[in-house]
Amino acid sequence: MCYFNSMKKITVSIALILILQACSYNASFRQDFVPITPSISLSQKLDGKGLIVMSSLEENYIYSDNPASFTGGGTKLTLPLGLIVKQISMTVFDSIFSKGVYFSNSSADTSGYLIVIKPDIRIDNYKYDQLENLGFAVTPKVSISANIEVQDNNNSVIFTKDYSYIDLKAPAYLFAASPDEKVNELIHQAIHKIMLESLSDIRNNLIDS
Repeated sequence: MCYFNSMKKITVSIALILILQACSYNASFRQDFVPITPSISLSQKLDGKGLIVMSSLEENYIYSDNPASFTGGGTKLTLPLGLIVKQISMTVFDSIFSKGVYFSNSSADTSGYLIVIKPDIRIDNYKYDQLENLGFAVTPKVSISANIEVQDNNNSVIFTKDYSYIDLKAPAYLFAASPDEKVNELIHQAIHKIMLESLSDIRNNLIDS
């Protein structure tokens, strides 16, 4: 019985490694991967509109890298990180302005906006962690860092803060037809988490003070 159990473990481990052996994955922005943003009552919203600013280079930035784990080491994940950051930023910060939030590649003209928000988010690494599960399953992990800067409509910095999450986890899986989408979904969730935290910090530091 122990022999067959050991063989089963080895078979599962080999199968997982083969699934994540040598592939290149091209992921995309997925609205269905973005968690629901909590609603804010109209009385608590800022009376006006906000502006999200990312340069054209930042907006069109494509992330492409191998995982930092042995499992899947021969694979590469490519995704439009700039677009994902833009879309999630718009979704989260739209909730706080009574007249919505807008996007621009430049902060040259910020008249008419209450505040300008500049998100800068980086994927430090991602992993298909099989060791955590003793070879039985894979746990997707993502490490992500960010800086969120807020300016007034005169381009003066009124808030800035760094954020960092190390090895955020998704539920472990035994087999997945698209393991890259597990990581892609986790990246969406991590970016949303950072945006929500920064929204709370901005409210606490600039709005509720």
